[in-house]
Formats: sequence, structure tokens, C-alpha cells
Amino acid sequence: MDWTAMAEPWLKSEGPNEAALAPARAALMGRAQLRPGQHVLDVGPGPGASLLDAADAVTPAGRVTGIEVAPPLADRARARVPENVDVELGDAVTHPFGAKRFDAVVSSFGVMFFANPVAAFAHIQTACRPRSAMTFVCWGRRHKNPWFT
Repeated sequence: MDWTAMAEPWLKSEGPNEAALAPARAALMGRAQLRPGQHVLDVGPGPGASLLDAADAVTPAGRVTGIEVAPPLADRARARVPENVDVELGDAVTHPFGAKRFDAVVSSFGVMFFANPVAAFAHIQTACRPRSAMTFVCWGRRHKNPWFT
């Protein structure tokens, strides 16, 4: 997939898209119950709105790492995040996260782009500490999704 080309329309409509998806991100963060001091992985943060939400939740004492596959989206996210956030370019199936790094994993519409979901989720799990949780939001079936109509 040409991730640079795929990113272009998202960057052009960043503001309206983030506003439209704000309720979904709020639900994601509410369900994830991130806490101060945690180290959180954000999978597919796009231009960074979910990174900002997670950074607020963990406060400066915590850390957020975003893994983004589209270079232009990673660049945009890097330009807007605070110091307690790192944005890494890579694929969730192969990225060298390091073992047992994360207390929690979140994803706002990122996991649906996995070419191999089983491999991606298994690899992400190796980067998580015991009892960590993954919370994500993604689209349902097309006919139940009003955004696609």
C-alpha cells in the first residue's frame, strides 16, 4: 500500500475529521482508563489527536509511544505532540517495540489497517506488561456505519 498517498486526504481534512471522530476518541479514552505514570502504546495515531488525548491522561510522568505506518502522518503527529510522546515510524507486525514496555495499548481506527491482524496483535502483545489491556475503536460493518453512507 502507498501510505504516503493514503495519508494525503487525511491530512487535507484533518480538522473536520478530528472533530467528527472526537466522540469515538472520548469513548476510547473513557474505556481505556489510562492513568498518570503509565507507558502507553498508541497504534496508528494518524496525525496525532489520540496521542494528545493519551498524553493528557498519563500526564508528564507517563509516556506515550505512537507507532504509525504512514510517513506524512507520523511527521504531522511529531509536530504537535508534547515532550512525553514519541512517534515511531513502522508496521505493528515488525516494529522492534522491545519486550514488556507498555502498560496499555490504545488505537483510534488504526488496527483496521493491519495486513495480518493475527500477527500484529501477537507482536503487540509481546511489548505489553502482564495485565495490560488493549482498547481500540474501529469501524463496524459498512451497512451499520453511518459515516460511510
